[in-house]
Amino acid sequence: MRKLLLFLLISTPVFLFAQSDESTHLNSENSDSGDSSVVAEELQEVIPDPILEFVISTINSVNEKWMEVNNISAEGLIKINTRNIQEEADIVVSVKKKDDLYFKIDGPMGIDVGAGHFNREKFTFADYLNDKAYTGTTNALNISSLTKIPVTFDELMNIISGGARIRKYDTDTCWYTEEGEYIVLQFLSAKGTYRKFYVNKAEMYVDRFIHINNKKQITLNVQYSNYVNSGTGIIAKKISVSRPFKGESFIFTYSKILINNSYLNFKVDIPSDFYRVKLK
Repeated sequence: MRKLLLFLLISTPVFLFAQSDESTHLNSENSDSGDSSVVAEELQEVIPDPILEFVISTINSVNEKWMEVNNISAEGLIKINTRNIQEEADIVVSVKKKDDLYFKIDGPMGIDVGAGHFNREKFTFADYLNDKAYTGTTNALNISSLTKIPVTFDELMNIISGGARIRKYDTDTCWYTEEGEYIVLQFLSAKGTYRKFYVNKAEMYVDRFIHINNKKQITLNVQYSNYVNSGTGIIAKKISVSRPFKGESFIFTYSKILINNSYLNFKVDIPSDFYRVKLK
């Protein structure tokens, strides 16, 4: 049973291309300039990139919608399906966008499995099954080592919060396509990995996002459903997370959601006799 519950802890997720050619043409008058590179730079500043403008405009609309539902507390179940484990556990979460999230997992018979509080700078994580407490810097490596899911803080926030905020990084090459009711924003990183966000055209929220590695394998697939509205905002009560090439899936189903909760809990209880581990 302890092995099963430990797996439950470490397995919780806490989980084409197009190019636009851009060129600058100088007329004969500009070609006589003493410094043509300066002229070219000035022209590039005023020539719009309609694809980039549309992508950024869509990102802004999605993120504004995402922020309309905040200070969330929720309770429900997490269901785990892997090649070896099919199990359910209770989960409680607290979310303050964009910077704080908390979750606590209780296994069968009310046994505490684990709890974690993450913000953008640091985290505290309690492994109740093994009497250990972890603290350290919030980064993708530490999140991955604790959850066994390769996600950044923002991606963990997107999974736990029942909705997705989109980040564009400076090194991303981005474009979009349209597929039925969706605007599909696509981002190619410098490492050759892809992120795709399926944005509902009418309501401007992310219905699904996926990660694709440089071998064209889907490493993370997150799908939202069972939406409820809060004012002009929206939140999903069901979040399905899968890692297809690993044969793993995790389903969050929130049965209770409270929005604009002024009394969010982010405290991770750590008994005094726990062995403490600091991660860099």
